[in-house]
Amino acid sequence: MRQRYVRSDGKVITVILSSAVVRDDNGNPLFVVRMLQDITEQVIAEAEVERQLHELRRQTARLSVLHQVAKSATQRLDIVSIARVTIATLDAQLPGTMLALFAYDPAADAFVLLEANALAEPPLKALGIEKGRPIPANEIPFADALRKETGALAGSLLINDVARSDLPFAAQLVEAGCRSLLLQAIRSGDELLGMLVKGRSEPSAFDDADCEFVNALCEHLAVAFHNARLFADLRRAYEELQRAQATLAQQERLRALGQMASGIVHDVNNALVPIVAYAEVLQEHSDAKVRQMAEQMQSALDDLTHIINRLRAFYRPRDPQEELEPVDLNEAVRQVADLTKPRWYDIPQREGITIDLRMALDETLPPIAGVGAEIREALTNLIFNAVDAIVAKGTPHGIIILRTGRRDEWAFVEVTDTGIGMDEATKRRVFEPFFTTKGEKGSGLGLAMVYGTMERHDGSVEIESTLGVGTTVRLLFPLRVIAEKVPTAALEPTLPPLRLLIVDDDPAVRFSLATMLQQAGHQVTTAGDGDTALALFETALAQGEPFDAVLTDLGMPHMRGTELLRRLKERSPQTPVIVMTGWGSEVRPKGADAILSKPIRRRQLKETLASLFARQP
Repeated sequence: MRQRYVRSDGKVITVILSSAVVRDDNGNPLFVVRMLQDITEQVIAEAEVERQLHELRRQTARLSVLHQVAKSATQRLDIVSIARVTIATLDAQLPGTMLALFAYDPAADAFVLLEANALAEPPLKALGIEKGRPIPANEIPFADALRKETGALAGSLLINDVARSDLPFAAQLVEAGCRSLLLQAIRSGDELLGMLVKGRSEPSAFDDADCEFVNALCEHLAVAFHNARLFADLRRAYEELQRAQATLAQQERLRALGQMASGIVHDVNNALVPIVAYAEVLQEHSDAKVRQMAEQMQSALDDLTHIINRLRAFYRPRDPQEELEPVDLNEAVRQVADLTKPRWYDIPQREGITIDLRMALDETLPPIAGVGAEIREALTNLIFNAVDAIVAKGTPHGIIILRTGRRDEWAFVEVTDTGIGMDEATKRRVFEPFFTTKGEKGSGLGLAMVYGTMERHDGSVEIESTLGVGTTVRLLFPLRVIAEKVPTAALEPTLPPLRLLIVDDDPAVRFSLATMLQQAGHQVTTAGDGDTALALFETALAQGEPFDAVLTDLGMPHMRGTELLRRLKERSPQTPVIVMTGWGSEVRPKGADAILSKPIRRRQLKETLASLFARQP
């Protein structure tokens, strides 16, 4: 007799029973019912043991996969590589499963597909999901379904048959071959980090064990994702710290160079005083040839003075009392574009290079408070640099874009070129005075001057450059409102003869200034130091013939100009004291009635005295 049994795992067992007959004491035959029952129970017990062994092997395999994924993921600190190794491991161990792993960006409230296996590509494509493209959380179908089911992106969602669900994207998934869907959020505490999506082509393909496995897997992924995010934040902070340190080091280097430049400017300006004075005197000589040579000398001195002023402009701060004016950045850009046209259009064309200058101006940009001449000079330098970069690249065509706009409480103007670009080492040094990549053709003062201009305007300079691609230099100005002043007509003053005391430790300066003032009809006394000047001043007061004004140098040995100024004002507060300095007019000692920046021009000296003593007609 044969009896067939089907085990829980589907395997069929056939049992052969004996047909022997057993009789009782009265000789009546009995079927072997008890034997049959015992055999049946034994077969069922063996089937259950086999089922449990099968389930144990399945759980062991899952734990092995879980351990392998956890180990591989936690050994990495890059979220993309974590996703790649996770999907690759699961794909190898779970054949026939669609797998996709998303990361969540809290700042943008968006999900990004990090990695997916080949089976998941058709359904993802059907839903318009592309790898690496951020999708807002309220627009990604999986996240929306999970939120509707759980009330938040906090748990899991199992859909046994997508075709019978009310998902708005069910038709696309079914058509792409996905019938079962398992979604699991990846969280670390209250922090949402991502989402794991699993799918299969047959319905009811996931059971409770699958859900438990995915939940455990996502707990490990949460740790790995959290560590990766912490590492990314740490790396960003470190890079920002490096940039801040580099910026601080550059500022310190520029400050040191500025101090050195300050001393150079002071000495050169002192040396130029007598040269400028005598050049102006010689321009009134009776000999025409002498006058011509004096004019040529004056032109050369003007060029030298301009270079010195540009060097001083690099380091000097903006004078708090300096007159600011409303500056229309758009109009400044148009003016500079017209003025520099020969440099960016005519000259390159002679070398076979065409440069297309374009403007993208924000016409809603309000005026800024600044010094228009300085801003235009800075823009001119940037355009010249852009032209040089395009020419150096050697291509027959280049583009320069002048753009204005607004960023929060800042107005900006930027110059973009398609020139040769800069490497990182060059970018770190571009603001250093005398640093140039143009060889003998460059002075190295252009961008240093731009840096100084922006410092005086309480602004900043940003540079973006890629070697071989091009450069963008952006000037950022704070948006400040300033009323436009109505100009008043200036009257030509008349200046009476004056008794003047000149104090300077440089004999050439004293003599040249005295000559200049004496030719203008003034009576001049000179002193080479503060002690001598103070004695002469006190004697004149005692004799009842005080000086009308004192002109004193600022930097002198023994008694500095500031100390002499203080003592003079103590003895005669009403006597004007004019301070002369080679450090520029931004140096304003307390109590000084006027400042003269060396080298001193005759007109400059006359206008200063006129502002103190002039009689209006």
